[in-house]
Amino acid sequence: MINKVVRLVGVKQFDIYYEELQVFPDKLVVRPDNLSICAADLRYYTGQRNRAVLNKKLPISLIHEATGTVLYDPLNRIKLGSKVVMIPNINISKNDFIKGNYQKTSKFCSSDIDGFMQDYVVCDYDRVIPIGTDDDEIYVLSELLSVSVNAVLTSMMHMKGSCRRIGIWGDGSLAFLTMIALRSFFPDSEIVIVGHNSRKMLHFIMADDILNTENIPYGMELDCAFECVGGVNSRHAIQQSIEFVRPQGCISLLGVSEDPVPIDTRKVLEKGLCLLGNSRSERCDFEKSVEIIKNNNIRTQLGTIISEKKRIKTISDIYYAFEQAQINDFKTVMKWGI
Repeated sequence: MINKVVRLVGVKQFDIYYEELQVFPDKLVVRPDNLSICAADLRYYTGQRNRAVLNKKLPISLIHEATGTVLYDPLNRIKLGSKVVMIPNINISKNDFIKGNYQKTSKFCSSDIDGFMQDYVVCDYDRVIPIGTDDDEIYVLSELLSVSVNAVLTSMMHMKGSCRRIGIWGDGSLAFLTMIALRSFFPDSEIVIVGHNSRKMLHFIMADDILNTENIPYGMELDCAFECVGGVNSRHAIQQSIEFVRPQGCISLLGVSEDPVPIDTRKVLEKGLCLLGNSRSERCDFEKSVEIIKNNNIRTQLGTIISEKKRIKTISDIYYAFEQAQINDFKTVMKWGI
């Protein structure tokens, strides 16, 4: 069987590769259905990654947020035609003390190995989460939601005392999904959104308070905070988090920056703060994400951050989707069919 793989070969340049599909007696074959474009995909596409990194990784198939349909199951564990959420983190070894998403030996689709922009994906059984026959593209948000779930669960392990008031810095998709995760784990806590794009912040109706970064009330105190900004602006988000989180509070860092970001270590030490780095996720986080999405009220809210759905039939459609993803407020989803 021939597999068609779409790979990024240069800045804003895709090529199609035709390769023989390797089928194994203990692995599934899944056809991707819904693919969501991530900020990391856009950094590769627009050449915002370091030149040495691009030279090392390209050509590569992008996209790590995807759902698909099971086409081949040699062990008859999953009914053919079933819809699944695909897990992009590939564990090579087992470590009882380090989660798979943090192990140096693990591989990540669209970064270390090819992502999901292809006709067929061969994967292990533990790399998919069955969702029955539900073809709702909302489940494509499971991956990014799972990153937020991973951050929340990690924070819960380090929190001292109750967490009655929580701050989220950011007004994009990651901040929105972190709000969803926090509302699921802390239904009675007060959630405060701190951002700067008033149009995007209108979507955060599940928050208790919405503040502009330039107009934070003096003396506000938070039990913990989640930084979901990334890039050069994350320095301001981190600094404000340090300022407003109570002594011995917890700050979770989720935003990715290509360049080093300064941190006021004096204030961190004075307040005894805990700063936690969070990246990617593992199966347990995906399982919780799928459970959250099955809540009808949550699904309605999640639907508001899919800015555009594009049917992909030609490579020109891919270019259109990636260009639009740069200007859309939230997520751009490709209905894969090239």
